[in-house]
Amino acid sequence: MPDEPIDARYIEMMNVLASVLADQLQPSGFALLVFDCEDPGRVNYISNCSRQDMIAAMQEFLARNEGRLHDPRSA
Repeated sequence: MPDEPIDARYIEMMNVLASVLADQLQPSGFALLVFDCEDPGRVNYISNCSRQDMIAAMQEFLARNEGRLHDPRSA
């Protein structure tokens, strides 16, 4: 489910880290993704940007890393 709350095991830690990141990275946006390496499947997410903007940034990141991003500035 896209709007499930953060897993109870991570909520306090993720909120503390998100607060530190927001203070240190101003005015940049960030996303923190946390998952259990031994039982993958659920990814916990927190960000200082709108969900729509962060999804667009993550899609661009994936496309760039998979070699699918067309950057007209580099042509």
